[in-house]
Amino acid sequence: LWVAIPVAILAGLVSFVSPCVLPLVPGYLGYLGSTTTTTAAPTLDGGRTVTAERARLLLGVTLFIAGFTVVFVAVTILGGTFGYLLLQYANVLTRVFGVVIIALGLVFLGFFGIAQRTLRPRAQGRAGLIGAPLLGFALGVGWTPCIGPTLAAVQTLAFTEASAARGAVLSAAYCLGLGLPFVLIAWGLRWS
Repeated sequence: LWVAIPVAILAGLVSFVSPCVLPLVPGYLGYLGSTTTTTAAPTLDGGRTVTAERARLLLGVTLFIAGFTVVFVAVTILGGTFGYLLLQYANVLTRVFGVVIIALGLVFLGFFGIAQRTLRPRAQGRAGLIGAPLLGFALGVGWTPCIGPTLAAVQTLAFTEASAARGAVLSAAYCLGLGLPFVLIAWGLRWS
């Protein structure tokens, strides 16, 4: 485990610089910056209280990281907990999921008109710090397939050994590696 933790952190860093995550960093930090900064009272020299804004932005980024950490750790715990069952019924599950993939392919091709509907939620206003973990949760859910190769390497340990605790520790280490660059960039947002 002590060897696997640094590997999981490194896998998180690799995911951060992947083409799936790195191009999104300015948008995420811009969104978090716009929702977490306060309108501080101007000082005598006309400046803002940069320290309060930075602290609020770092809190927002930390909540953002907590959002995707919840997703990744939960998936790993479930995989570790049900890993034994998944391995025991792998043959049956492979066939069932094969049918599901074929059905989803037919939906994608447009064979089922009702499945072609688009739902567009509309959010207005500023969510503030409440929006930060929700954005992290959205990253965790939406970008899991894209960062899947590195995340799968970490989560495979939980799935194959059926150990939820070990998988949770490794997923948390992965999230630390993925989240640390977000914190560092947020810390230096003014100069970066």
